[in-house]
Amino acid sequence: VRCAWADPLSSLPFYRIGQIEILRNRFESAEKWLAAAIDKFGASLMVRDEEVFHDLALAMFQNGKVEQAETRLRISLQLNPDFAKGWNNLGCCLASKLNLHDGARAVRKAVSLDPENPQYWANLAVLSQHLGDYSLSQSAMSNALQLWPSMPEHRDCAWEFAPAG
Repeated sequence: VRCAWADPLSSLPFYRIGQIEILRNRFESAEKWLAAAIDKFGASLMVRDEEVFHDLALAMFQNGKVEQAETRLRISLQLNPDFAKGWNNLGCCLASKLNLHDGARAVRKAVSLDPENPQYWANLAVLSQHLGDYSLSQSAMSNALQLWPSMPEHRDCAWEFAPAG
């Protein structure tokens, strides 16, 4: 943790510690570190800014701050409209608020940006089933299983977290 303060011009250590805390399921701590990465005055992030806002959203969501998580996800998508992981997770965030139509629309955007991601297809299948579009649900799950034949059964919209390189 001392390393976070070693370089006053970099927020990268704050961001990396936040990611580690997410992997450890320590979401309150992750939220603090990731917020500090964004708030560090005058510092460069040295990673794609959308990833920092995304990871902060994930921690906030896990801490029950759904509205704030949605706001951070929308900021990440303003920074990078082609951020498939952000669209997927916005869809799951919206679905958790029972805004299934907009959630499915966001996940469809993720699928269009990264059609090789089986998780996005599975999420589209789950949300489409909840909306009563059984044809799309079956088609999406078929695509997911073609990409990942041993995929575990999806019952809910699943967030994606992959530490940024």
